[in-house]
Amino acid sequence: MIAFEEKEILALSLRSENETIHLVRGINNNWDIQSPIKTTADLSTLNSLLFDLKEAKITEFIKISLDIPKKFGLVTPQKSFSLKMKDGKTWTLRFGNQTSNGKQVFASRTGESTVFSISKEVVNKLFRSLHDLRNKKLLQFESDEVTKILIKASDKLFELKKKGSEWHLEKPEKIKTKHIGHDLIWTLKGLEFNSIVTPPLSENLAGLNAPLFTISLWKNELEEVAALKVGKLFDQEQEYIVQTGNQQYRVKNKFLEAIPIELEKFMPQ
Repeated sequence: MIAFEEKEILALSLRSENETIHLVRGINNNWDIQSPIKTTADLSTLNSLLFDLKEAKITEFIKISLDIPKKFGLVTPQKSFSLKMKDGKTWTLRFGNQTSNGKQVFASRTGESTVFSISKEVVNKLFRSLHDLRNKKLLQFESDEVTKILIKASDKLFELKKKGSEWHLEKPEKIKTKHIGHDLIWTLKGLEFNSIVTPPLSENLAGLNAPLFTISLWKNELEEVAALKVGKLFDQEQEYIVQTGNQQYRVKNKFLEAIPIELEKFMPQ
């Protein structure tokens, strides 16, 4: 349906009935969402979207006309997808009404009067939501800079320190932990939220006044680079309320259960 090189794209926009999402290329080939909120984009989701766009196939060309009939719904399209390229050109794909069987959607491209149909399934796959496109990583830090990890759970304090490339438990006992420190860094680096708690709950209701545990990452012993407080588990959704900075999030239990908060979890197997 369209041939393009990802590296030539400067910006892209997805407009649907509910929202318009505008993304721009940042430095080091990262992408940023400019609206409806300002945040970084999830690169894996964006790359997947661009791959799906490249792979999308036209089902059938309908007709050629100087005036696109209103019955196609393309005078005021329901959805549109635009790419702004480095050469200054903007390519737009407009989507209108569904076909009578509901399986296809009428569409048109920039600079063409031809109307064509494309699978509704393909169209739905292209239009990712803001939640899908935004970066959902909870903690931002450089893995190699972290030299100390503190985990506070009720009346227990676990302190891990990095010596060279190895991690060791220093408190409450000195234990060679082998891979646990590296596993913790990997888990926390990939930790994602499921949703943002808006408006935030009271600390008591969120369980943050007496958290299940808190974990903090330190650089050069003195500089805290990331911290997370884990509150109440909502059993039905299997989600914890967590807080980092001043924002509360819901995080799936499966992402947090790998964090050790009992001494035996640090023992060599």
